[in-house]
Amino acid sequence: PDGSTVTTASVDFFARVWDVASGECLQVLQVNGGIVSYCCFSPDGTLLATHCKNNTCSLWAIKSRKEQEDPILVLESLHKNSMYGISFSPDGEHIATVSSYKECCIWSVKTGLCEMKLNTEYIIQGLAFSPTGARLASWADDVIHLWDTRSGEPIMTYVAKGASISDKCIFSPSGDLLASSFEMKCYLWDANTGTCISVLNGHDGGVTSFSFSPSGKSLATSSKDATCMIWDVEKRVEESKRGSEE
Repeated sequence: PDGSTVTTASVDFFARVWDVASGECLQVLQVNGGIVSYCCFSPDGTLLATHCKNNTCSLWAIKSRKEQEDPILVLESLHKNSMYGISFSPDGEHIATVSSYKECCIWSVKTGLCEMKLNTEYIIQGLAFSPTGARLASWADDVIHLWDTRSGEPIMTYVAKGASISDKCIFSPSGDLLASSFEMKCYLWDANTGTCISVLNGHDGGVTSFSFSPSGKSLATSSKDATCMIWDVEKRVEESKRGSEE
């Protein structure tokens, strides 16, 4: 999370933690169960969650050394189908997993127990916690669900009739807005009402990534058209555009 390390998942059954500045491999983690498909740091950077093809999620203590160690906790999946997404809560006390069986599980990092299971009518493609962790967004092709993480009850559903809206979703730093993208467009949603307040359309290629500024007043989007655009969130207009020749 502080940008000093990066982790990689591999088909050789290992996850690795690397020092960004030196390129040195700091830690090698042997994940029993097959190909490592996902890795995710905890918010404080002390834990790493890995998911492998045997449908388990393992939690590892991150240390600056190369020795292989056993995971401190293994979450035995309750999902009926393959688990394919993981996300830590902002306080690092819970982890959410998603499967292709239209369900999401929220686990306790301390006990390894599934405390809540959320079921939808859609195959969930991804997850995002709100900044406080009180809400969880899950999304499919043309729908976004917002959940109360304390009760497990759905809060609201965002739907775009006849249009896909969500390859990815993120909350603004305040939690009042939710941004999603599909193809060349980025959508801004009121996280309290479920209303789409703006469609940001300026790229000539598919949106590959996007991120709010720390203040939440700007949104940066990158695209396959080799440009990055900075948007004024309040005015919903483009502030600047940068291109790359590569």
